[in-house]
Amino acid sequence: MESLFNSFKTVLWPQRCMFCGEPMFDKADSTCERCVDTLPYVTGKICTSCGRGRSECTCSSSTLYYDKAVAPFYFEHGVRKCIHSLKFRSRTELAEPLSEYLLSAFNKHYSDENFDFITCVPLHPDDLKQRGYNQSHLLAESLSKKLNIEFKSDVLRKIYHTEKQSGALPLERSGNVLGVFDVDENIDLNNKKILLVDDIETTGSTLSECGKMLFLAGAEKVCCLSVAVTKLKKKGRN
Repeated sequence: MESLFNSFKTVLWPQRCMFCGEPMFDKADSTCERCVDTLPYVTGKICTSCGRGRSECTCSSSTLYYDKAVAPFYFEHGVRKCIHSLKFRSRTELAEPLSEYLLSAFNKHYSDENFDFITCVPLHPDDLKQRGYNQSHLLAESLSKKLNIEFKSDVLRKIYHTEKQSGALPLERSGNVLGVFDVDENIDLNNKKILLVDDIETTGSTLSECGKMLFLAGAEKVCCLSVAVTKLKKKGRN
């Protein structure tokens, strides 16, 4: 009877792909076969400063205060929809399957690193209270369990509220986050190798500002891992 009920439940409420929403009657995974083949993966040789493929690299001469940044996806199509659902629609259950893709990127790019702990980009307390959770915290926590690396959620603090970064120019983004983060002085960061997790990387300004504070507090190495990185328009590109 239980088997029959489960089969009936699967027909009425099938598992759906987290990227496109299509039902998956015979698959326990969170990604349908079509999306597995068509997701906007970051492939080929990458720029380790911005995490984009070499053909999409938009790096300038500006200094970024981290050692390396990577992401499994570009912020497009179903990936954009999925991250927005996690971030703005309280779909917190998406953090766990998304962390599987973070794990794949970690194994590809950071398997030789020996990180002391994982941390995440923090939210300002007002934003955390309004949303009820920090999506980057959920992603980092899930990844830490898969990697068996300690997760420290309170290393960084966002001490000033900032306006939404969407729509801002790169220079504006950098200025918006200048001096808004701090570190917990009670946590020993001397000579620590740290993996910093976020949901989306756009210009790298937020990751860089967090990295700068970690280095100032004594960190030896800061590497970044995001679910997705945006494609930025290059000069001369329509």
